Amino acid sequence: MVNNKLIAKNASIIFIGVLLAKPINFLLKIIMTRFLGPEKFGIYTLSFAIFSIITMITLIGLPVAIPRLVAYYAGKKQLHKVKTLIRNSIFIVLCLSIFLSILVFLLADQIALLFGNTLLTPLIQLFAFAIPFYTIYTITQKAIEGLKKVRYSTIAELVLNIIRAVAISAALFLGYKLFGVVIAYIITTILALLLSFYFLNTKVLNIIQTTPTKNLYKNILKFTLPLSVMNFSNSVLSWVDTLIIGYFLIEAQIGIYNVAITLAGLVVIFLSATQAALTPLLTEEYAKNKTKQLKETYKLMSFWLFLIISPLILLMYALPNELLSLFGQPFTAGITSFLILIFGFLLTATFGQAGPILLSIGKPKVLMFNALTTIIVDVILNILLIPKYGIAGAALATTLAFLFINTLRIIEVKYFLDVLPFSKKLFSSVILLGLALISFYYLTPLLNLINKIGVLCVITLFYGLITYYLIMQAQDRRFIGKLLTKGLVVLRLKK
Repeated sequence: MVNNKLIAKNASIIFIGVLLAKPINFLLKIIMTRFLGPEKFGIYTLSFAIFSIITMITLIGLPVAIPRLVAYYAGKKQLHKVKTLIRNSIFIVLCLSIFLSILVFLLADQIALLFGNTLLTPLIQLFAFAIPFYTIYTITQKAIEGLKKVRYSTIAELVLNIIRAVAISAALFLGYKLFGVVIAYIITTILALLLSFYFLNTKVLNIIQTTPTKNLYKNILKFTLPLSVMNFSNSVLSWVDTLIIGYFLIEAQIGIYNVAITLAGLVVIFLSATQAALTPLLTEEYAKNKTKQLKETYKLMSFWLFLIISPLILLMYALPNELLSLFGQPFTAGITSFLILIFGFLLTATFGQAGPILLSIGKPKVLMFNALTTIIVDVILNILLIPKYGIAGAALATTLAFLFINTLRIIEVKYFLDVLPFSKKLFSSVILLGLALISFYYLTPLLNLINKIGVLCVITLFYGLITYYLIMQAQDRRFIGKLLTKGLVVLRLKK
């Protein structure tokens, strides 16, 4: 298998960082929704969606390409090329980001008019100022991940989440509302960039002091141009439902939907952690022609990811109304959307490793095709379903798009590597999870919240014990042990 010890170590570091950051972000979103309400939170979400799409255009696929290219050259011991690659990438992004930030600032009125809300104009202009800082921060973070020093990128991301939560909360408590939130976002992004660059240049790899070497602009652009289309499409895929809701429905519906999709999106935090840790390792192994290890890892990761997220799925399906009410009673109107989206994110969390596998074996054009076709499908579905079914239609469209792209990737990995992510133990776990949910609904129709939580804890415990002793194999138990014991390394800055 592909260096299980290192996968467990890096995944643990990232997961602990995510585990610490997610409650902070969760609490921050609760504060924002309660201070702003559905309508103003919807306006903020729409302006942030526009900002996110512009930053993805600016990054031209580099967040996906850099970990692979850095790991590739590092695996060949060509550190001079790694340094040049990072510097060249920063320069490309800096030029593009300055140009696009000016363009967005000047066109803010026209963009706001498209959604019929002039309040968007100053927010779009403020976010335009953040584009260069956010994009360069992303490049430095991905370079650190590519060099497999994920403890530093995790610390930088955690610090960003903490100071951003404090700054935005302070702005809201002081009464600055929407403008205070965006300004706090910009300031904290600048601070996070400084910290990430410090880690990269002093703790990971000094990219400033180096001997002159041939620029790699041609190599970068050759690899990233197909990925730029994919990256842009993925960004649009993330926000197309929000944008189309903003076009057809009122801003309050955007706010309610965003809470539902954010809460359901917690399901994929484990996928994000493992992808960041696994992609550089898979790339190195592919460069060494170790495709057998790739196949084994791909198959096992699908089971492990489903296993880890199962308790969260149980919680979400068992107590959806209670979870949504944390953001405020008006947001419980998104319960149907929430239940639909949970299933979509479950599919992505379980089978999402197919994407990094395709990237690791050098198939950026395949990924580009997947992204383009999926965005077309998603846009069509959203346009057809939102006017008729509202935000529930958006949730259904997004879930069907997730099903479509994951099916494509599974078929393609089967074609290139002749392996599928399915296994007997994965199917057994799916059936067991279904039985656990049926048991909960059968046992708790008349119980209060406290008793429901008690029943859920007992069912989850039985689910875990049955899985551990009857479904998991010896190698699975060893991996879980490493994942847990190596987690404490995030508390140290030294190896």
